[in-house]
Order: sequence, then structure tokens, then C-alpha cells
Amino acid sequence: MSENFIDRFCSIVREETDAPEHFIQTAGYHLISSTLGRFFYLPGTKGNLRLNIWAILTSCPGRFRRSSIQSLHRLAYYKIMEKYLRKLNPNMDEEETYKQIHASIIEEGSPEGIEDNIINTDLDTYTILSYEFGNMLSRIKSRTRYEFGVDALLSRLYYGESYKASFSRRRKDGEFERIIPPGLYVTMLVGMQELDRYLEDDWAFRQGLMRRITIVSMKPITEQEQEEIHRNWKPPIDLYRVEWKAQSKLEELAGDIAERMLTYKRLNESKGHDIIREYRSIRVYPVIFKDEITKEINKLAEREDREVLKHADVSTLYRQSLWEQLAKFSACHTIAEPEEEIREIKMEEPFPILVSVESFRIVKRYFEVILKELDKALPLLGVEKEKPRVVDEPLERLLMIIERWGGVISASALLAYSNLSKRDAVRYLETLMARGQVKAYRLQGSKGRPRTVFVTNDTEFNLFIQKHGFTPWTPGAKGRTYQEIVGGNLEYVW
Repeated sequence: MSENFIDRFCSIVREETDAPEHFIQTAGYHLISSTLGRFFYLPGTKGNLRLNIWAILTSCPGRFRRSSIQSLHRLAYYKIMEKYLRKLNPNMDEEETYKQIHASIIEEGSPEGIEDNIINTDLDTYTILSYEFGNMLSRIKSRTRYEFGVDALLSRLYYGESYKASFSRRRKDGEFERIIPPGLYVTMLVGMQELDRYLEDDWAFRQGLMRRITIVSMKPITEQEQEEIHRNWKPPIDLYRVEWKAQSKLEELAGDIAERMLTYKRLNESKGHDIIREYRSIRVYPVIFKDEITKEINKLAEREDREVLKHADVSTLYRQSLWEQLAKFSACHTIAEPEEEIREIKMEEPFPILVSVESFRIVKRYFEVILKELDKALPLLGVEKEKPRVVDEPLERLLMIIERWGGVISASALLAYSNLSKRDAVRYLETLMARGQVKAYRLQGSKGRPRTVFVTNDTEFNLFIQKHGFTPWTPGAKGRTYQEIVGGNLEYVW
């Protein structure tokens, strides 16, 4: 098939879902970045950038089919990697193949959990896939001891830099540091609800991580925009829908991309360059831009840097890295072109792959849509919200969070996941306790301060206290005890 891999993926997804076009395209670009992109770099850029795309799909839940896109994207990724690994090593059995694919995916976790996953699996390439990245953003902002450092870790993973986490020598497990090696190739495609539900100000953009991520937003405001979105609506029940057709097309696409991965791997091994990431040498093949594209990207970068000097707000800070995203997406579009159009592959002498002007123009049009939508979302960050009232929505959210944790959750975890202030959390929880929907217990260990858990499921709580050896509190009791908090007095929980 002489069609760009990204276009082929998008046409398959389009048949299955009525998601916004730029959401679908983003998944297509990331698919190429996470598979073919690993073999390339951009010489002449600061630090010799690689083609790792990091993207967030953000919108209100449900209507914009983020999960549907991500599910199809994940399926395609699995199929591509399965075929590639099997071609690379025909003796690898099915279980070992899927184990390696699973190991290459990072979903969520504390910094220590992410570090352990990378150290234990010892791969060179990873992709971050999550259906609700907002949870991680909330936990980064909360700065609890379990989440401190995740933003720094993600920033290092983006640039393929080494990362060292040092721990107190009083740790019982005797582990004092974890070291992530340099040279890792990490991509990201995640989803989340609206930005302003998680980011109250510009802290994440000033810190740097969010400026490296392509934020793909959807917020139709006018009736015309809403009608345009709805025009492509697909019914949830369709007796003529044939899912195996999409599966079959994805299977064919996966085979073609896996074959191209082998081509690029051979090209790399025979003609690639060795670039240095600290003490480690990485072999990759160069992708360069024609002079007119280089001038246009540099002109854009200079303009955005000038804008920051005038006014450093969320929008100008974010656009500073727009040149970097344009460069990576354009390169990914070019390496996804039909093989006969990439003449450098056939040359005997090593010659950098040239990003075509057409690829750059296509990516520019894509980013025009991205930025237009983002201009609606970014101004909402830092705007003072109406003070919460005791209404059913936040109450239901708290109940849902506790249920998802199995009916028993610690006070610190509930506060972090609810995205509420301490004062508002106290008010809502006291209301739920007065209604009899939630119980609160104070747990006292043999050492340390007491902690509080909230419970909606008595059976699970009984199993919890039995498992951990808690007994009812009595005057003078020693060891692990628990006591129900009555009267809704939660002022000193946090």
C-alpha cells in the first residue's frame, strides 16, 4: 500500500469512532514515534533530539472518545511489537513476546515504582500509556513523600538523561539509591479530563515538563463548534458494524510497520551515527530538514522567545517549545511515508533522510488546530473558581474514589485523588458521615502518629484489620488499635 502509515491508522480509527480528527491524528503520530521513531535523531538540534513524542489528549469525559482512541492505539502497538519481535527472534515464544511488550509499557505509579520497572526490565525503549494522566498530575502537585520527584523523573526520561534517586540510609531494605541509565527512548500518549481540573496555575509550565508535551485539547464553545463535532456522531448500537474488518486492517498495518522497523534497524546498523548520552553511546540514523524548513522553524523559535520576554504567561511559556514539537512530528511523518518515497534508504552511501516540505506543511496545519483549541483551555488555568458547595457531585466523587480503593482508603490518598482542599474535604466527608454513607476510623500503630482511614465497606474493613493485626482501642491498650471517629470531627485528620 503506497500510503503514509499515519494516514492508514487514522482511516481505520475513523471508521470505528467519532472522535475529533486531531485526537485521532495524535494517536497516529505517537504510534510512529514509539515504533519507527526509535531508530532516528535530529542532528543540529541542541542535545541531538530524538523523535520521541509526548502527547496528552484532554477533554470532558465520554463524548470525545479518548479511551476508544487509546484502546485502538494500544492494540496497534501490541500487534506491531509482537510482529517485530517475532521477526527479530523467531525462537521467541508467545509468552516471552508479550512479557517483553508489557515490560515496555509504563502506566502509572510512584517514582520508586517507575524506577523499579525500568531497572528490573532493563530495556532501551519504553512508552507511557495511561487513560487518566490527571491523577498523576494531581499527585505531583500534592508533593506527598510518595510522589515527590515524579516530575523530575519524567523530564529526565523525556530527554533520555540519567536519573539518580537517593534514599535515607535508615531504610529497612538497605537500598540507598536507584540509578536510571542515560540513553533511554521514552514516548508518551495519555488521556485526562480538562486541564483546569488538575492545574490551578502555571507551576507545571514553569517547571518545564508540560512545555515538552503536545497538549491536544477539545472544548467546543459555540453552537457551531458543537454542531460540527456532532455531525460525525456514530450510534452506540449498529447491527451493520463489523469489528473484524478493523482488526484485519490493523493486523495488515502492523505487519507493514514491523517490516519497516526491520528495514530501519538494518539501515541503522550499517550506516547509523553514534551519538553520546553522557557515558553511553546510542546508534541512530539522522533525519534533517531542508534549508527552507530549517529557516522557518528557527524563525518561529525566535519569535516565541521574544514573546516570553514581553509577557511570561502560560501560553507564551508553552509555545517556547513549539519548534521542538514541529520538528519531531514532521520527522515522524516523513519516516512513515511509503518506502519508495524515502530514496535515502536505497542509497549505498549513508545520507540523512530529508524531511519533505509536504510533511512539514501537513504537520503545521495539524498544529494550527491544536493551538486554536489550546487557546480556549490555557486561559482557564489560574482563574479563581467558584467556592465549592455541599452538593451531590463532589459527594459522589468521594464515594466513587473510596469504592475504587475497595471500600477502605487512607485519608492522605483520598485527599490526593479527590483534588479538594483540606477544608472542603472535611465538609463533604462530615456530610457523608452524617448520612451514614461513610465511616472514619483512627488507626494507631505500635509506633508513630495515628492515621485515619475512610470506609464504605464494613466487610473489607474487617478483613483489613484482621490482616494487619488491629484490635479495638481500650484505655491503656498497647500495640495496633483502631477506634471509630464519631460526631464527624475531622478537623485534625490532615
